Amino acid sequence: MTALECPTVTVDLWFGEPRPVPPEVLSPDERARAERFRSPTARDEFVAARTWVRCVLAGYTGTPPSTLEFSYGPRGKPYLVGHDLEFSVAHSDGAVLIAVGPPSPLGVDLERLRPGGWEPAMARLVCTPGEISRIAAASDPDRAFLEIWTRKEAFVKASGEGLADRLRRVDLRNEPAMVDGMEIRTLGPRTNVVGAVACRPGTAFVWRAR
Repeated sequence: MTALECPTVTVDLWFGEPRPVPPEVLSPDERARAERFRSPTARDEFVAARTWVRCVLAGYTGTPPSTLEFSYGPRGKPYLVGHDLEFSVAHSDGAVLIAVGPPSPLGVDLERLRPGGWEPAMARLVCTPGEISRIAAASDPDRAFLEIWTRKEAFVKASGEGLADRLRRVDLRNEPAMVDGMEIRTLGPRTNVVGAVACRPGTAFVWRAR
């Protein structure tokens, strides 16, 4: 297997909608997790996403997808064992976003855009007053809300420290936003999907699949 060149100063982005596949390449704990899903749709989405993650990362390591080993931080952030590579993954209704980069904070999030997704009562649970004002004044409040929401989720993933309690105090209305030495940007892989990435400032992105 020919390995992809591991990024050293950029972040590779992979976006797609992988089809459900048999979970042969998954580890026993991943298969067990898949079986715990009550919804067949959610189970298929998890299996498809995890399988694609393994295939993408295998392209960088030059090893079979089934042999990759993962460890997890105290808050569940995954790490690839034995390889000097950082990655983050998010999926929503069949769409999957994977970021691969050099060892440094990295996080992504992804959400499908749906009409009526903007709910002020829910936004007040996670947004600052300034963010809520920005969303309410936007020409497309549904998209504006998801842009802020995904930036917050990407920031939490990149930190790896479970900072959910900080979300209402961290204002990410600006694009890009700067917090704790990280730059958080909105991504638009497709018109019906909103994504975000948190990484070191000034990072350039390379779309490998979109």
